Amino acid sequence: MKIYKRCILQEDYSILPECCKKRINSKKNHIQSAAAYLLLRDALKENGKDINNISFLETGKPVMPDCFISIAHSGELAVCCISEKQTGIDAERLREIEKRKKYYFFTESESQYVNSGDNADLNFLIIWTMKEAYKKAEDCSWLKLKDICFVGENGKPLKNYNSYSFKIECSDGYIITLCEKISDS
Repeated sequence: MKIYKRCILQEDYSILPECCKKRINSKKNHIQSAAAYLLLRDALKENGKDINNISFLETGKPVMPDCFISIAHSGELAVCCISEKQTGIDAERLREIEKRKKYYFFTESESQYVNSGDNADLNFLIIWTMKEAYKKAEDCSWLKLKDICFVGENGKPLKNYNSYSFKIECSDGYIITLCEKISDS
């Protein structure tokens, strides 16, 4: 699976296809969303698909009739992925996180992982992007994620959970996490 990346440009919204403009007109971060949809348009085209076939679930999740797609944006970066399997992607700009004993939507083990060692900011963003990517792949609510732990008994982030695999990439000041279904069990 290829992860597509793109820098966000101010003029992105003006060249966005109408099918996507309708979806993001009311969004606060419409320039970032526009960049993500333009990236998706180009990635779909590279894979012989047309973004005009996109539709949106009630939850806002973008869907295509013949593949699974996911988009994300943070700071100056937009990312997307296309797969034959259920997939979700998230990106977060590396930044300072307020250290807490317990993080909302995190299990006790996840909060312990975040606060272990000298990399609380990085640890938090790893777990956060895992939860967000899984949420997108499963199209589930944040409330469901509150009870799901992405830290194993060894105190480290899981590589697999519930028939999904995770790929975590840290580059150019961003954490990008890809979650992809590996089986139907």
